[in-house]
Amino acid sequence: MRRATWAATLMASATAAAASAQESPAFSTFGPIAEAHEQLVVGAQDEADKWHWVVGGYLQVISLDANMTVGDATVPVQLELSDLIEHVQMAFSAHVEGLRGPWGVGADFLYVRVGEDDVATRIPGVTASGNFRISNVDVFGIYRMGELNGNAGALDLLGGARRRGLALDLSAAGPSFGSRAPVALGFDVGWWDLLVGARWVKAFHPRVVGIFRADFGTDTWMVNGGIAINVVRRFDVMLQYRYQSFNHEQGEGSEFFRYDGSEQGVLVGFGFHF
Repeated sequence: MRRATWAATLMASATAAAASAQESPAFSTFGPIAEAHEQLVVGAQDEADKWHWVVGGYLQVISLDANMTVGDATVPVQLELSDLIEHVQMAFSAHVEGLRGPWGVGADFLYVRVGEDDVATRIPGVTASGNFRISNVDVFGIYRMGELNGNAGALDLLGGARRRGLALDLSAAGPSFGSRAPVALGFDVGWWDLLVGARWVKAFHPRVVGIFRADFGTDTWMVNGGIAINVVRRFDVMLQYRYQSFNHEQGEGSEFFRYDGSEQGVLVGFGFHF
């Protein structure tokens, strides 16, 4: 009788432990803009055959310092936090990633528009309007080596492409122009660049994951690092710092364009995983 009671107690304990393991929170390591993946409970063989997704967004506090050349004119372009807060007209970001076993795919999108309308100029009666737009699109594949919960963490090999877009519109109007049309100038350029990189992720706590990523392309390179915190079972928050450098040129003569500069700032984001 005692042996049966002991066996029943042991079986109940094992069942409770198994249930607890199945309810352990999943992790998303969200990073830019987006760098998310999911590590589910280790040991369930059928989980390796399923796609696990993370979908989220983020806010990047951009600080930009660059030189832009259009034709034969070069102008410095600087954007600080105060400019972003005061003049932002639109900002949008999204990130999605999926893993099936060691293989995965991901995409990241960022769009920021800053500007101001009807600004008084030094010329009486003349006002100026303008906006500057930045877009960034990453599409990439993933191959994972190692385990998130292992001693060394997991190493994700990344390969894909990045599209960068820059646009500027400036205009001036007022009675001083008489019958002439308002002055308008600007540009709208974009280019694709291959990217190759790696991302290291490691669980330092059941609900805290560390992230570090670096990637390189023909005209750009980027590094970022930070943490992702699992708040509830399928919801994470993320805090990272990103530094990105660009050196791109295209066209000739009056169509010549060059962008040489850097962007950096804090990213605060969230992710839902399923």
